[in-house]
Amino acid sequence: MVKVCKSHVKDIVCILDTPHVQRVKNSKDQCSICNKEAEYHFFYRNPLQEYVLALKVKTKNQLII
Repeated sequence: MVKVCKSHVKDIVCILDTPHVQRVKNSKDQCSICNKEAEYHFFYRNPLQEYVLALKVKTKNQLII
């Protein structure tokens, strides 16, 4: 997870490939770039994590006889 302040949202969106964003209020977390108060949390999985997650889901959905 990457935490950023309002001024660094655009920077992170350009860097990460399809992130999920959550706006937070009264966060005690700091921006990962400048250490100001974080207003957004970016959640991101890299391609390897996506592959492993897909395998887990596929395995879970298979019936074992």
